[in-house]
Amino acid sequence: ILMNLVKINKKNLIPLNFPINLDNLTFFQKLLFGFPIVGYQEKIFKMINRTLKNRDNSYIYLWEQNSIKLNTMKSVWEIIAYNFQWTNNYFLPNDLFALLTWNKYWDCTTEDTLLEIEDKFKIDFTNIFNRWSKITYEGVIEFIIRDNKEEKNISSDTVFHHQSQDSSPWVKTNP
Repeated sequence: ILMNLVKINKKNLIPLNFPINLDNLTFFQKLLFGFPIVGYQEKIFKMINRTLKNRDNSYIYLWEQNSIKLNTMKSVWEIIAYNFQWTNNYFLPNDLFALLTWNKYWDCTTEDTLLEIEDKFKIDFTNIFNRWSKITYEGVIEFIIRDNKEEKNISSDTVFHHQSQDSSPWVKTNP
């Protein structure tokens, strides 16, 4: 119903995908992957930022209007957008999660972000690492919800808000 009421700019809703096939890199390409200018690390990061910058908020209507799924999705994108300082948080269900957690620097931002998500939702990403470069954002959200059903960590009225670095990173509220 909402899809009919909102004009969606389909050009801006193309999912993030790798611009290169990472499975077929030559030894030389793998060796130079993280080097500025000649490597792919920074080029991919710029492609992600450029794609996000061109998106608008019509993405939200692509998500199933299920309050548990929406709350989980919003909680995860708050973590990702904050930690990676993305242009915006207009992530699509079919965006590759590996690209949303792509880091142009060789620091631990990706690992810290994944650990923060694991800790927040009491999950373990070990089971999905073997398909990390292929799993979508929606796939990760469904994984989190499925793993939390037994623990009842997520309810339809629970929202998680990111706070400043000076205080506890997450506050749980029930509106």
